[in-house]
Amino acid sequence: MERGRYAPEELIFASMCGTPLQPSNFRQRVWDPALRRAALDREGYRFHDLRRTCVSRLVAAGADVKLVRAVAGHANPVITLKRYSHLHDARVTEAAERFDPARAT
Repeated sequence: MERGRYAPEELIFASMCGTPLQPSNFRQRVWDPALRRAALDREGYRFHDLRRTCVSRLVAAGADVKLVRAVAGHANPVITLKRYSHLHDARVTEAAERFDPARAT
C-alpha cells in the first residue's frame, strides 16, 4: 500500500503476494517481534487488545460517540457505550441511555 493512500478495500496486513496473512504467520513475523522490541511479555498481550485500548482511550478522551462507534465497527453507538461503560463513570452510562434508540419518542 502506498504511504498516505486511502484504500479501504485493501488489507492492512498482507503477505508479499497481497493475500491475507495466516494468523500464525502474522504472530511470528509481526506481532511477536513487535512485542520483543517493546520489551513486553509475549503471553500478556493479544493483537485484539490494541482495538480495545484504542476505543477505551477514545471514550476516556471524550471523543464523539459516532467516531468511537465507527472506529470500533459497532452497528450503533449504544453497543459501543454499553461495552465500554465499565471503564468510566456514570457519564458514559448516561450517554448510552441518551443514545438508546429504544428510548426514542
